[in-house]
Amino acid sequence: MKKFLLVIIVLTITSSLIAQQFSITAKLTGFKDGTKFYIQDPGLESKIDSAVINNNTFSIKGKLDYVPKSIFISTTEEGNYYWCFMFIGNEKVQIKGDKKDFPFYLQLSGSKSQDIYNQLNNRTREISTKRNHLTENLGSLISDDSDSAKNILESIGKQLNYIDSIVREKKLDFIQSNLNTYPGLNELYYLRKRYNRDSLHQMYGRLQKEYKESVYGERISNYLNVGDPVKVGDMYADFEAFDQDGQSQKVSNFLGKYVLLDFTSTNCGPCIFSIDELKNLSKEYSDSLNIISFSADNSMEVWKKGLKRDSPIWPSLWDGKGAYSETMLKYGVNGYPTFFLLDPGGKIISAWSGYGKNSLINRVAKFINKNDN
Repeated sequence: MKKFLLVIIVLTITSSLIAQQFSITAKLTGFKDGTKFYIQDPGLESKIDSAVINNNTFSIKGKLDYVPKSIFISTTEEGNYYWCFMFIGNEKVQIKGDKKDFPFYLQLSGSKSQDIYNQLNNRTREISTKRNHLTENLGSLISDDSDSAKNILESIGKQLNYIDSIVREKKLDFIQSNLNTYPGLNELYYLRKRYNRDSLHQMYGRLQKEYKESVYGERISNYLNVGDPVKVGDMYADFEAFDQDGQSQKVSNFLGKYVLLDFTSTNCGPCIFSIDELKNLSKEYSDSLNIISFSADNSMEVWKKGLKRDSPIWPSLWDGKGAYSETMLKYGVNGYPTFFLLDPGGKIISAWSGYGKNSLINRVAKFINKNDN
């Protein structure tokens, strides 16, 4: 009897663990055997796993840190790029279709949240497909200085703006009809600036407890709580987080010198490229400049992996709240790396996003050298 009960307990635990995983089974025609598909978490800018298609099928399993969430699936074959988004939990999900169905005409099933998102996709996929076609040859047109190319670009730009306005209106309608759903809340966050704060407060107040306490509800709450993002000319917004030694640090601890805030992410390519220049800056201007990195990584493991790779010689801070934390929202960070330069009194004197060779040294030196002379 005891053995029987033990078997039942083991089976129950095993079933529970399996239920906490997602599985994706894809049946896709048109791809060659051996084509590799990547499953990514766009929020972490990192690959979850990959799978190879054989006999028109691939399958993959994993576990999401919170559910439901966006999953990005992509592959490249014969120079063509294929992708699609899914919004899933730890569920059994199926993808069916042909390569020509990417990204908007695939059949996606098995997830309650994706079923809701399918409603939005059905309303927007035709016009979104048109948008994709319009952008296919933009690269060659941008590099063409002829008047005809400029005229075509201007015409395409107007069409894209028109399409985007239509899609945006459809998304706003979708939010109103699906506010108390995870897909509705996800879209509300990305379109939050389309609402005034009073309207957004009212919508947040209408959320059921489950959604208000979710990561998606927390994002809206954080946005409402932090107020308007800081900008050049404002005083800095102080924040607190742990450094690589586990010590709690605040920006205010580093004032008295210029402070370069580096908002970064472990798997961001330009962020990685900027490390050597940041190290040079830290050494060359050690008497007048403090550098502070702030990580958008959700995972401590990912953050520490980046620390081991990059070996920063300045404080790297992490609060575990990811890209939607109060700090990120207060500084209006939308991409990585993003930099803010503070004067010794804490006034924001410059802010910019992206990285190119010598871009840091040129910008920072302009301010520090000017005031040292």
